[in-house]
This record gives sequence, structure tokens and C-alpha cells, in this order.
Amino acid sequence: MLSGVVLALALGFGSAHYIPAFAPQPEVEGDLIRHPCVEHHKITTSDGIELTTVLLIPYPCDGQYPAVMDRTPYGPTLDLIDSVYTPFGFTAILQNQRGCFTSGGDYDFWKMDGSDSYDTMVWFANHSTYNGEIFISGASADGCSAIADWAFPGTSDYIKGGNYIWATGFGHETSYWGGAYREDLISHWLLTLDTCANSDNIEQEVRENEAYGEWWAPLEANGPYGNNLVNVNAPQISQAGWWDIFLQGQIDTFDGTIEYCEEDVQDKQWLWIIPGGHCTGDEATFGYPKFESLQDFPYMAQEMFKGNWDANCFQVSDRYNVYVMGPVPFYMSDTERSNHTGNYWTSFPSWPTTTPQQWFLGKEGLASMTSTDVTTAPISYNYDPSNPCPAVGANTLYSSTPCGPHDQSDILDRSDVISWSAAEAFTEPVGMVGKVSAHLTVSSSAVDTDFYVTLVDQYPDDGPLVNVRYGAVKMRWNTPDATPEVAVNMVPDQVYEVDVDMWTTAYIWNPGHTLGVIVTSSRSPEFTVNPNNGLPIASQSDGDMIIANNTIYCGEGSYVTLPIVSLQDIQLNPNIR
Repeated sequence: MLSGVVLALALGFGSAHYIPAFAPQPEVEGDLIRHPCVEHHKITTSDGIELTTVLLIPYPCDGQYPAVMDRTPYGPTLDLIDSVYTPFGFTAILQNQRGCFTSGGDYDFWKMDGSDSYDTMVWFANHSTYNGEIFISGASADGCSAIADWAFPGTSDYIKGGNYIWATGFGHETSYWGGAYREDLISHWLLTLDTCANSDNIEQEVRENEAYGEWWAPLEANGPYGNNLVNVNAPQISQAGWWDIFLQGQIDTFDGTIEYCEEDVQDKQWLWIIPGGHCTGDEATFGYPKFESLQDFPYMAQEMFKGNWDANCFQVSDRYNVYVMGPVPFYMSDTERSNHTGNYWTSFPSWPTTTPQQWFLGKEGLASMTSTDVTTAPISYNYDPSNPCPAVGANTLYSSTPCGPHDQSDILDRSDVISWSAAEAFTEPVGMVGKVSAHLTVSSSAVDTDFYVTLVDQYPDDGPLVNVRYGAVKMRWNTPDATPEVAVNMVPDQVYEVDVDMWTTAYIWNPGHTLGVIVTSSRSPEFTVNPNNGLPIASQSDGDMIIANNTIYCGEGSYVTLPIVSLQDIQLNPNIR
């Protein structure tokens, strides 16, 4: 999760260039734009904790103004939202989260953020500049905090709108994907979060709470411990990224909001999905353009906060606005780069209707849409946790696991990597929008192991093998008797069927490209290496590292499902660049 300064610069915050051509310029002229009135406060919460808070009040500072609140764990740099909102007449409320930088208390992974936000709103409602409107805003960790505000009763009395960039309302699913721990994201971030002194203890608690229990309740927007999304009674705008760390959680948060929020604001929720997200710094590497939608986002939030529904940004967009990916520009030939389908913006009021298309995995390394065309013999391999398969291209944050789409060819020579390929390339463009999934029939000689499935695109003329989507399962959380609260180990050599969530995408397969599938049992260091000993994450190092003989049963019991859509349903929106 990016620091405030880096993220602000990535978004163009603090730069004169973030305002698009059609956006209004600040009404305040000259040097006064850069000199709001600054107030420093210590706000005391209901449990006696003091939170460091800075107010940036727009010139001439003697009126009443709408306010935008951003709460961050990153210290004094915050998110520079004064550069985004204050010149346009908004007071910026900038606050260090509980236990971070100079705020008191212990950092708690957003658990108390709703309560702390409520206390801050109650305090600010008595400020002389309060005009009755508070909007919540945040990117990355700050955005997760803002989404958590809806969990606390009473915040909906103050919140008039929300703006979230690359953030999620689902903590457990973000930390544990199919039961597999995203160590390179969660542990790496918490153990390097120097501005929050208690973050190392939180890292240990995350490991100790592998099960979906009450520890996670404050970090879940919706689930068995409550539904916070029913409290949403204000317009909101969200920006996600196809290769972002929070992709699926952010989509689920948005879709859940549409389902459960108050009816009169259902048509005032907007989602934008760019290719990168936290991976945006690598867009130049992939060859994607730097999107004006990214630069327009603060402007769109301003217009939403003002209730200016006639603004151009709302007239040209819809509820869902997504970048439909095609072949990665970096990997295309010059010919294909000038003549391909995909890599454009589309908009729709709801997810398009899909036709599930199954690709069955065969014994001879062939994938087929007809199960009778593939043999049912098993394929086995030894997975040695002392020599894990590297993750190459992923929904990640740190350079230890490269983010985004990358050539997978180098891992195919490993004995613990099994691959399949369609017999023929696509002959016409085929679009898919929605959840990709896999169903595997498997067994293992061990009591626990992992399976990772990657959907890949083989480029023409033996070109690169580029990841499109992928997913994870840790078997002890996916056996028939396992529940989200209780893991049950495998019986060695017993056959199991397991579903793999490969998250959502929007992608067009192009003519000459060939579908492929890769299965292995590790993605290091993205996920914790499974030692196959059946012990919980927090104590698995206490046991031995065991070599597992893992088996995939080919045929009708092992397949990948694609959400195929009509290209007519995902046509170019020419008004978004």
C-alpha cells in the first residue's frame, strides 16, 4: 500500500496537471490557491485516545465550507488532498489513524476507524466552518479506512459522499485468498509500516486468525457478523484496477453496495476499473497509456460532492466503466499493435450477461471445450516446499513479486509446473467479462497442500505466454468438512474436488492467440509456502517441510470456466480516453 507522497504523485495530486481539459479551474486565483488556513488539533475519541488532526480551510477561511476527510496511517505527508479539494472550496480534514505517527493508541488494522471517524465528525460539526456536509475520501490504506466508516452507527448521519481509490471493505478475503495467505502483501506491508508502532503485533494477529472469526468482523463490509452496506445512504465513486491488490474485494464492496444501500442512492454509485491500480507504476512497462480517467478522478469526486449531476463526467459514463484489456501492448508485434481488438473503455449499467465456457484439462497437455475430447488419466508431480515455484506477474504491490501481466515461459521447465494448451488458436475475437474460475479434481500424499491455477494467453508465432487471471486454494480450508471457521486436513491420497476463485476480469482473446492453463502448488513469495504438514499458518514452521506428490485428475472433473460475453455488450465508449 503506497505511502501518501508516492500515491499522491502517482495520481497527479499536488501537480498542476491533474485537472483535465474539461474540468473547471479553481475560483481562487494566484498564490492564494496554495495558501489555505491551517489548523492543528488533537481530537479526543470516546475511549480517550488523542488523534492528530489538521484542517486546511479554503481562502478566505471565514465562511462555511463542505469538508473532505482523509484518515491515513502514513504520517505527516498524508495524501496531499489539500491540493485536490481545497482550491475548489472544500475544507480538508487530514488525520493520522489511531496508533500512527503522532496519534495516540494502538494501530488496529482499521478496526476502530469507524468509531474514530464518527468522533471526528461529531467534533467537526461544532467547528465554525462546518456547513453540514462531510465527505470521506482515501486511496489504498486510507480508502480501506474510509469504507470502514460505514460500520459504525451514526456516521451515516454525517457522510454525504464517498471517494475510494484502490481499496476494499473485505479484510479476510484480501489477506487469505482461497485460504492461502498473501504473505508478500500483508506481512510485508505491516512489518514495514514504520509510522504505526503496533503494526508488527497486528501482523502476528493476522497470522493467528487464519480462520474467518470474530477478529475479522470490524474489517468485513458484509458477512455473518453484520452488513455495513445497508448503512450507505450517500453517492460514492470507486476506482479499482485489474491488477490491483484489492481488485476482487473492491468489486465485491461495490456490488454489495448496489444491492444493499438505500434505494435513493443506488443510481449514484460509480465504479471505474483501470488496468493497473497499485500496479500503475508499471503501466509504461506494459505499454498501456497513462489514463486520463486516473487524472480526472479527483474532478469527478468534486462534482459528485457538489451534487453536480449534469457534469460531463457523469453524462459520458455509466455505473460500471471498465478498461477492456486485450493483448498487452508490450508483448504485441508492431503489426498486431496497430490491428487488434481490446484495450479500450466501455461502460454499462450492470455486469453484462455471460455464457459460461468450460475448458477441460486433458492428459496430453491439451485443453478442450468438449470433455469427451480429453483423457481422464491423472497427472502427478512432486511439490518440494524447499524449492517453491516463483510468482511471475500478479495482483501484488512489492517488487519481490512483479505485478501485472508477465511472460510465464520461464517456469514451464519446472517439474512441479503442469500446463495445458488449446489445440488451436482463436480465429475471431472472443470477449469475457466477469468471474473466471477453475474446478479441479485432485489428491495429495500429504495432509495439506496448495493449488494455484493460472489462465494464460499464448501469443502468436510461439510468442510469450502471458498471465490473464489466476487463483489460489489451500486445501485444508477447502476439504468437504472444512468451514470458513474450521480447517480440516486432507486424507492422504483421497480424491477431492475443489473450486478456485480466479477473480474478475474484462479481456478479449484475439485471433492467433491460444488459451492455456498452468497449475502448480506454490507462488513464492506472493503466498506463504505451504510445507504440506497440515499446521496452521502461525505455527507451520514448527513442523517438518514435507515433499508432496500431488495429482490432477484430467477430464470432465478438471476445467477452467470463462465468462464469455457478446462483443456487442462491451462496445467502445468513445467519450472516455
